[in-house]
This record gives sequence, C-alpha cells and structure tokens, in this order.
Amino acid sequence: MSIEAQYLINKLAKGFVGTNNIESNSRLCMASAGSGYKLSLGADGPSGSYKDFDHSDVFFVIGANIGQ
Repeated sequence: MSIEAQYLINKLAKGFVGTNNIESNSRLCMASAGSGYKLSLGADGPSGSYKDFDHSDVFFVIGANIGQ
C-alpha cells in the first residue's frame, strides 16, 4: 500500500469514523527487526555508523543506482 493510500485511510478513520486507534504493519515489522538486531548484534540499532566510513577500504552497495 502506498504512503498516499495509508494517509487517506488514516484521515478517513480519524475524520469519518472518529477514532485515533489505527494499527499498521510498521509497529510489528519494526519490532521483529529490533529483536533480530538484538539477538544477532547485541543492540537493537543499525550495525554501522558514519564513523565506520573513515575506517573502510571498500563499499559494497546493493539495490542502489550508483549512476544517479
């Protein structure tokens, strides 16, 4: 579902139905990602930081259009 469709559903639920209780997949999705980070890396955040760029010799980029 697109961001625009989610926004529209959110506005309809709040304005027409009159509820602020709207559930989405993002809460459950990010909970599993945080749990996976904690189990595999010991912390529930991303595994890298900007400081790591200074100490890197090679960058392996997937899923990006480097030409842009």
